[in-house]
Amino acid sequence: MGDKNMTPTDLEKELTILLNNLLADIGFSKKRIGVLRRKQKECEQFFSCCFTRDRGLPGNMYSLGLTMSIAFAEVDKLTELFNGREYDAVWNTGAKPLYTVIPDQPVHRYKYCANEPLERLAKLISDDVHTYASLFYEKYDTLIKLEKYFDQHPDMVRTGEFRVVRENKYNNGCWCCKAAVLCVLRKWDKLLSYVDETDLLMPEQKERIREYVAKQQRGN
Repeated sequence: MGDKNMTPTDLEKELTILLNNLLADIGFSKKRIGVLRRKQKECEQFFSCCFTRDRGLPGNMYSLGLTMSIAFAEVDKLTELFNGREYDAVWNTGAKPLYTVIPDQPVHRYKYCANEPLERLAKLISDDVHTYASLFYEKYDTLIKLEKYFDQHPDMVRTGEFRVVRENKYNNGCWCCKAAVLCVLRKWDKLLSYVDETDLLMPEQKERIREYVAKQQRGN
């Protein structure tokens, strides 16, 4: 049974411990409070939880956000280079809420009342991750798969099934991410054609990308 005086952080601590045990069989383990991690193929994969109190409802009611995310460190470093910012490892490459991969997308599926056992909620989450999360994680566990997504969704990268995390003031961080993926794959001709043809990147971003490619090609 929960405690109505528990803070969201208290609940995140307890839920993290429970999920650490329930998701161990598929390789997830605690990275920090509210975040579990596993290494899969070419990327790191994360599952995170964040409790918030529901305004206007009794004090024992909480909403719970559950997020699946992936990180390709080399891609993230280049994305931030092209964004003109310092790299911060706390942010991942792409993310998606768990509820969106569940049939009918039940947005309120994970509301929690402190009068209920937290173990019951943890079991529901574990069952959903085991059943549905692989639809996201397996689709983007290699750079080739991520490149394929960008190719298939030239006008929809910022919406839908894959949300690029590292946005910028121009709201075009996804296009810098696409360039970073092609850089790591060393597909220089495809990358430069994209940079020349697209109007989705700012001139200073294109300049940073061309400078990076030139340096890499001089080093070969």
